[in-house]
Amino acid sequence: QAMDLLKLHHSNICTYKELFVAWDNEISSLFLCLVMQHSGQGDLSSVIKEKRQKSEKITDTVILKFLGQMVDALFYIHKQNIFHRNIKPSNILVTGEESFMLSDFSTETLMTDEMKWKVRVEESRYFKSWMAPETLVFSFTEKSDIWSLGCILLDMMTC
Repeated sequence: QAMDLLKLHHSNICTYKELFVAWDNEISSLFLCLVMQHSGQGDLSSVIKEKRQKSEKITDTVILKFLGQMVDALFYIHKQNIFHRNIKPSNILVTGEESFMLSDFSTETLMTDEMKWKVRVEESRYFKSWMAPETLVFSFTEKSDIWSLGCILLDMMTC
């Protein structure tokens, strides 16, 4: 499944450059390492946090551009039967003033084990706030990604 990530080519999806496997002798574990492109301008969670601290709003133009770009990116991956499963502001890179890129598809590829997923859900309250209800019982569809996008949109509009 990880090889499929190397084939994703969309202007609003973070490109995966390569992947490799590494072994850690200390803990006797194998790791799949994914090398992604880097925007250098941070992520959406930083933008939202900064706007909150300054009691500012994100402009309607930026929100509309964001929504269009993310819907287009999700349509692209869903057409290829890929669900992101972990859409949250920290997984959306800022690539320009009105430009965004969906990143971190590792969950789609690596979180196929229900027990691992449940441990992750229990450990991360921050993550839960964007999770669709059905993901709590390890059920995913394209609707789960759309739910998460809607939660992020609400967060952006209210800061």
